[in-house]
Amino acid sequence: MSPAQYFSHGTAAELYQFPIRARGPRLLHVSVTVPAHPPQTLGVKGHRLAEGTVVVTRGGVRLVSAEVAWCQLAGRLSHNDIVVVGDFLVRRKRPLSSLAKLRATVDALGAVRGVRAMRRALEDVRAGTDSPMETRVRLLLVAGGLPEPVIQFAVKDADGFFVATPDLAYVKERIAIEYEGEIHRSSGICGGYRPP
Repeated sequence: MSPAQYFSHGTAAELYQFPIRARGPRLLHVSVTVPAHPPQTLGVKGHRLAEGTVVVTRGGVRLVSAEVAWCQLAGRLSHNDIVVVGDFLVRRKRPLSSLAKLRATVDALGAVRGVRAMRRALEDVRAGTDSPMETRVRLLLVAGGLPEPVIQFAVKDADGFFVATPDLAYVKERIAIEYEGEIHRSSGICGGYRPP
């Protein structure tokens, strides 16, 4: 790659380890900023991006910012998938971004194709989540007509001592919701309980 080139779109999404599955042919997405000419070679999809596109260096590799890569998913993913990636970017542990940065990036898009989808998705992105499946459960509950649960609510006992932090909670109703992945089933540990 020349110094003017950088990874974008699906390749940037893979480098950031966005929790989505690649669809279609596996091409390297390489971009340049106008007025440079994008690369044209076998196995590479070249793009020409607007001046001012945020480019960062991560692990010695030049690529668009995580926020720009997220916005480049518009039109390629479902609403829920875009929200899952948004939550991933502003997750509780080692977040790659913030709601403010995502909002600023979407606002800077102007009237481009897919901006409405990104604005709708941004309304459903929540900071502080722990897993993509936690986000999917939350979206499923809301789509089913239930109110939106609280994320990562700290449960305390009558003396004020910490008890647990469920993935999702309906606090007033005293309902805690946990998504237990395959590791919990296969390890024999489910919610801290080990069957005899």
